[in-house]
Amino acid sequence: MDMNSYRRWTIGALRSITVEPVMFLYMLGSFLQYSSLQQLIYYKVCMIQYNDTVVCNNLSFYKTEESFVQKQTSHWLIYINIALAIPTVVSSMFLGRWSDKVGRKMTMIAPAVGSIINGLVLVFSSFFIYAPLAWLLLGTICLGLSGAYATLTFSVFSYLGDVTKKESRTLRYSLLEAMTFLGSFLGLLTCGIVIDQLGFPAVFIYYIVCNICVIMYIVFFISESVKAKELNKSEGTATSQIFENQNLDDEEQSTQIACLELFRLNNVKESLIVVGKKRPFEQRGQLVMLIICLFVFQLVGSGENDTFILYVKKDPLAWSATLISYYSATKNLLVSLVLLTCIPLLHWFNISYKDTILIIIGVVMRMGAYTLLAFSRTTWMVFLVPLLASTSAIPASTSRSMMSKIVGQNEQGSLFSFMASLETLTVSLASVIFNALYPATLMILEGGFVFITMAILLVIPVILICWIHELNTMEASYTKLIEGANLVDEEILENDL
Repeated sequence: MDMNSYRRWTIGALRSITVEPVMFLYMLGSFLQYSSLQQLIYYKVCMIQYNDTVVCNNLSFYKTEESFVQKQTSHWLIYINIALAIPTVVSSMFLGRWSDKVGRKMTMIAPAVGSIINGLVLVFSSFFIYAPLAWLLLGTICLGLSGAYATLTFSVFSYLGDVTKKESRTLRYSLLEAMTFLGSFLGLLTCGIVIDQLGFPAVFIYYIVCNICVIMYIVFFISESVKAKELNKSEGTATSQIFENQNLDDEEQSTQIACLELFRLNNVKESLIVVGKKRPFEQRGQLVMLIICLFVFQLVGSGENDTFILYVKKDPLAWSATLISYYSATKNLLVSLVLLTCIPLLHWFNISYKDTILIIIGVVMRMGAYTLLAFSRTTWMVFLVPLLASTSAIPASTSRSMMSKIVGQNEQGSLFSFMASLETLTVSLASVIFNALYPATLMILEGGFVFITMAILLVIPVILICWIHELNTMEASYTKLIEGANLVDEEILENDL
C-alpha cells in the first residue's frame, strides 16, 4: 500500500469514528468512580466508627478495627450494588424499545447525566467525611434510574447497528469493545495517583468531567440514527393517536409523543418479543444460543473479577495491591490492543473469516488462560495469563455483531437493552455462585479449582457456536442452491424467447 492509499485509509478511518469516544470516556469515568468508591467507603466507615486518622491511615496494624471495617465495607458494597442493579434493569428495559422509536442520543446522554448527579453526591460525601453513608445510596439510585452502564452499552451498540453495514459490523463492534478496556486501563492507572496526590474530591471531579465530555461529544458530534418524527408514520402507536386532532407542529408533536412513549409498559413486553420472534433459517434459535453464550461469558468474567484478588493475595503468591493493579492494567491493555489490531488487520489484508471461527478461537484461548491461572504458583506464571486472555473480549464483541445482523434496525435497542439487563443480573448471580464456590473448594488446587470450573463452563459456548456454524453453513449452501436454480430458470426462459 503506497502513502496516498494509506493516507486515504487513515482519513476514512477517522471519519468513520462515531460513538467510540462515548464508550471510552464513560468507561474511564466508571472505573474511576467504582474503584474510588470502594476506597472512600472503607475510609468513611473507619472515620465514622473510630474518628482517628492514625488508625484509619494504618488500619493493617489494628486487626480488630480492620476486621470491623472490612465487614462493614462489604455490607455497604452489597447495598450499593443492589441499589444500582434494580433500577438499572427496570429503566434499561423501558429505554431499549423507546430508543428504537425516538432515537439513540437521549439514551446515550441519560447515563452521563445520572453519573454527574452521582458524582456530585460523591464529592459532597468525600468533602464531609462524617456525612452518613446512606447519601451514597441516593447517588447510586439516581445513576441506576438513568440506566447506568447497561443503557450506555445498548445505546452505542444499537447506534452502530443503525449506521454500519453487516460486512463491517464485526470490525466496528470490536473497536467499540476495545474502548471499554482502554477506558478501564486508564481509569485503573490514574485513580490511585489522583487519590494519593489530590484526595477523594479530586478523583470524583475527574469522574464528573469525563461525563460532561460525554454529553458535549454526543450533542455536538453525534447525528441521530433514528428520527423521532418517523414515529407517527411507521409505528402508529396509541400515543401518536392522542395528538392526531391537535394543532401541533411536527417537532412539538414528536417531543410529546417521545415523552409518553417512554413510560409505556409495552416497551418491556416488546423487548421480550424481539428475542422470541420467529425468524427464517432457524435464526431465532441462533439468537437464543448467542444470548446463552454471552450469558456464560459474563458469568465467568464476573466470577473471575470476584475471586482473582482473593486467589493472588494468599500464599504462595501473596500479591500486594500495587502488583494487582499492575496485573489488571496489563491485562486490560493487552485485550484492547488485540481488539484494535487483529480484526482490523484481517480487513486490511482482505482476509476472509467467519465470525464463528473468531469466537471459537477466543473462547479456547480463554479456557487455556483459566487453566494456566489455576496451576500458577509463581508471579511470573500469573503474568503469562494475560497473553492467553488477550483474545477474551473477541467472543463477546463478535457475538453482539452476529446478534445485530439477525434482528432488524428497529429492533436493535430492544435486543441490546434485554442483553444489558441480563448482564446486570448476571453480575449478581456470578457473585453468589463463585464467592460460595471459592471458599468451599479452597483445598483443591490451592483455590485454583474455581478457575477450572470457569474453563469447563466455557465448553457450553464452544458447543453452541459450533452448532451455529453448521446452521450458517447449511443456510449458505441452501442460498447458493436457490440462486443457481433461479439462474438456470432464467437461462431456459431466455432460450425459449
